[in-house]
Amino acid sequence: MDVVNVNFTSTIKFIIMLIKKNDVLSHIDFGNSVAEFDKDLERYFVKTDVFIDFINDKYDIVSGDKGTGKTALYRYVYNKKNNIPEMFSVQVIAGFNPAGTPMFSGLINQGVLEEGEYIKIWKAYFLSLVGNWLLFLHIGRYDERLKRLDSLLDKLGLRSKDEKPASIFKNITVWLKYLLKPKSIDFEVKIDSDDLMPIINPKIVWETDENEIPQGFMGDFDYDEAFELLNDIIQSDNIKVWVVLDRLDEAFIGYHEIEVSALRALFRTYLDIQAFHGLRLKIFVRKDLFRKIIARQFVNLTHVNARKKEIVWEPEDALSMLCKRIKEGPENNKMLSLNDLSDYDVLYKIFPEKIDRADRGQNTWSWILSRTSDGTNSVIPRNIIDLANMSKEEQIRINVRSNKIYHEKDSLIENEAIKKALNRLSEQRVDDTLFAEVSEDVKRLIGAFKGKKSEQNDESISKLFNVDIGEASRYAKTLIDIGLFEEKNGFYKIPILYREGLNIVNGKAF
Repeated sequence: MDVVNVNFTSTIKFIIMLIKKNDVLSHIDFGNSVAEFDKDLERYFVKTDVFIDFINDKYDIVSGDKGTGKTALYRYVYNKKNNIPEMFSVQVIAGFNPAGTPMFSGLINQGVLEEGEYIKIWKAYFLSLVGNWLLFLHIGRYDERLKRLDSLLDKLGLRSKDEKPASIFKNITVWLKYLLKPKSIDFEVKIDSDDLMPIINPKIVWETDENEIPQGFMGDFDYDEAFELLNDIIQSDNIKVWVVLDRLDEAFIGYHEIEVSALRALFRTYLDIQAFHGLRLKIFVRKDLFRKIIARQFVNLTHVNARKKEIVWEPEDALSMLCKRIKEGPENNKMLSLNDLSDYDVLYKIFPEKIDRADRGQNTWSWILSRTSDGTNSVIPRNIIDLANMSKEEQIRINVRSNKIYHEKDSLIENEAIKKALNRLSEQRVDDTLFAEVSEDVKRLIGAFKGKKSEQNDESISKLFNVDIGEASRYAKTLIDIGLFEEKNGFYKIPILYREGLNIVNGKAF
């Protein structure tokens, strides 16, 4: 019997050796780096400490760099809430349509409003969103409190045909139109004491028909009383309601003044709603956007930070995430026998153990981490997944030309393919991360470093832009904030991630 088993195993190995490398590689699936497009996200979602603390309601605000998994966490919790024991009493309402563009981008068309007006809009939106959801939940069995809620929303013009966020927001836009009849427009100019930049504030007098305005809009309405009513209904049902807001960074792209004012108002609204324990706002926000929101004085910031958690990936968690995606493919286990292997063994079934043979100290995983992080030195899962997918594509092209046969001891993806993939990733990240989400002034700053040296200091930046040292230092701080510069011992280093995309030359500019 043992002889039969040995012969069978040998036969299988021989057959595998005759399989072309691309036949094996084509079954490897690293998944999509963008959570919205990753159909298998729930299968290989990694339950980090951030996830565990979130489902246990230890915080409300999730911040992180772009590509660190905020939307993946949001999607997993939203889709799997009924299977998470810690959330059995929690009802999750999507604040935005999870499959579409954030609806509050419609506020762009309204021009810049006062922060207080944005607070009214947010409160009206959450009151309407949760209120209509409760009314549809209890349809046909209203008690006295639900009748009061129904009447209240109806009087405010916020009763909706359904509880979907898109329908709710349409009612809010009816309110907004009453702000769009300016009687006169003037401007007030102040000088910022820190950087001597002029601040221009529009002063608008609105011409409205008082009889047409919904009664709650102009500030006479008691929102605290309305949210107290919501809270009573929620707690009498022995549930908690989480309104989850994601993709805030996409809502106001290109409209900095509206973005900052509207999102500062959102966080002020969050603080007000904290008083109602049955209702929680859960906000997913990019780290750099959060910094913009709190850049000016923000009262009670400590209360916000006390309920905020930043997503920080440890290298081991990122490796687990990548290898879990590889292992979860059923065909992978048949061909590569991955089930009982450690994460590092799985990695080296796919990739070589070293990328640069001349570098004795750096293994492949360290090489990947050092080349997919930006100036913050953060581990960025999206970049790792994209590099893996691009490496696979490059290797398939190489294999087509050489018609290679798979050998069990060889890695599926070779050094040449990974290096080509890194160049592609660099060009893509320069376009979709560096340039895509900054102002024209910052784009000009970035563009000035094309073809320049990888290491800069204040003096070299001063010469490049023909400005004084103080101004050069401020330029550098801006580039540190967006991850183009890493500050090291008094000089600045452009990370490898962006070098190919900007044609950066290795070396010092000073």
